[in-house]
Amino acid sequence: MEIAVALKRLREARGLTQTELAERAGLSQGYIAKLEPTNRPGQYKASHQTNPSLAVLTQLALGLGISVEHLLRESRRSE
Repeated sequence: MEIAVALKRLREARGLTQTELAERAGLSQGYIAKLEPTNRPGQYKASHQTNPSLAVLTQLALGLGISVEHLLRESRRSE
């Protein structure tokens, strides 16, 4: 599983909207939307084109209330 899929799954498991996660992580909702995959026709689909930096991964992990290690572990879970 890539970061994008893990991020969306972890966010949804915590009952957070993209906006709520963005506020907690100090990022914009638009950036969160670009990171996460979408199945909507004509919409941006997350891919290997969007690779968040370690600083952004740290912010995302803090926003989710987990460690960066946990986030990375989840992203590798089903590879």
